[in-house]
Amino acid sequence: MGSTPEKYLEEFCLLLLPWYYRNNPNGTEDPQPKIDGTDICMPGLPCEEPTLIAYSKEGYESKA
Repeated sequence: MGSTPEKYLEEFCLLLLPWYYRNNPNGTEDPQPKIDGTDICMPGLPCEEPTLIAYSKEGYESKA
């Protein structure tokens, strides 16, 4: 049974990004990430331009 692109995206956003943030010395200079279950919004530290990365496994229809 292989992984799907959606599963890779989910693991990247919910596992790798928070790990990278916690283990990057620049993470303390940026606003704190917002993580609520399977919803995440955090600074895109690996990006050259200032970036926010947002992901929701269930979608954003009910988010403001």
